[in-house]
This record gives sequence, structure tokens and C-alpha cells, in this order.
Amino acid sequence: ATPLVLKSGPARGVQVSVVGSSTRPAGDNLGIGDLAVGVKFRLAEGLPVFGDFALLPTVKFPVGSGARGTGTTDFSLLAISSHQFGAVAMDVNRGYTRRGGAGSGPPNDATIWAVAAGTPLEGGVGVTAELFGFPKTTGPAGAPGSVALLGGPVFTLHPWWTLDFGGILKLSGPQANAIYVGGV
Repeated sequence: ATPLVLKSGPARGVQVSVVGSSTRPAGDNLGIGDLAVGVKFRLAEGLPVFGDFALLPTVKFPVGSGARGTGTTDFSLLAISSHQFGAVAMDVNRGYTRRGGAGSGPPNDATIWAVAAGTPLEGGVGVTAELFGFPKTTGPAGAPGSVALLGGPVFTLHPWWTLDFGGILKLSGPQANAIYVGGV
């Protein structure tokens, strides 16, 4: 799968995201996956424990056909707590997804947590790391929980253009080891 995320900030403290992907399931042709639309609302800045606090509700639509999509309409809510410690930026996230459908496919309920940090090093080069997990789900397609570590360098080529790449290392559960490449 190749995800594509388009983001826009139409007003101060508001960010609209459109998430799509092109996918190629095993033995199939390349096609379009499901589509999600979310709006992030920054609710507070500089709180004592929660720092800059935002909520990101998202709705996913089942536009991907066959193995390219889930066949469910989903609602997700992600809580985002952002902090700045000198040059180090840190986010603590917690999310919940409620999937449509009868629960015979993907589990109806799923959660995620993540703790991420990043810092510039020198000359437009920085580094990022994230510890994240997917707690256990239940039902016919339920899965054991997993925890993984993501990390790699970030290159700022221009104030509005960054590239990053790195790896994901499984610490526990069915999470696959992976490499990633991205650009913003």
C-alpha cells in the first residue's frame, strides 16, 4: 500500500486531512483503497499536563473494492498531547476506532497509543523515534496486541519540504518489521 495524506489548515487551530491509498493486494492489480476524512481541532495550548491538546475525529469510507478495502464505514477519535522540551518535540497520542459492520470481519473496536519525539541535529538533519502499540482486539478477526519502535532521520530540504526514512522494529505481537520512506 502507498498512503497519501493531504492536509490543509483552513483556520487557526483547525486542520483538515484527507487520507487515501493505492494498494496492490497479493495476486491482484493496483487500485484505490478506502478514503478517510478528518478534522483536527486544537482545543488548548500550554496546559500543565496535556500541553497543546487536540482532538482528531475521522470518518473512513469503504471506497476500496475487494481486498483493497475493509468494506466498513469507521469512526475514529485520536487525542493528541503535544509538548516542547527545548529543541525536543514530543507527542503522546491515544486513539479509538469504531468500525461499522456486523463484526464478522475486522473487529468493531480497536485502540492505539503512541509516544513520539523528534529533534533537529544540525544543518537541516533531525531524528525521530516513536514507541507505539495496538492493544488486543476480539471477535472473529481479533488479534493479539503488539508494540513496535519506529525511528529514523528527517531531512529538511526547504522550510516546506521534508523527507524521512527509517525502520519499524517489532517488540512484541504480530506487528511486522518494516522500512518506510515519506515526504511532507
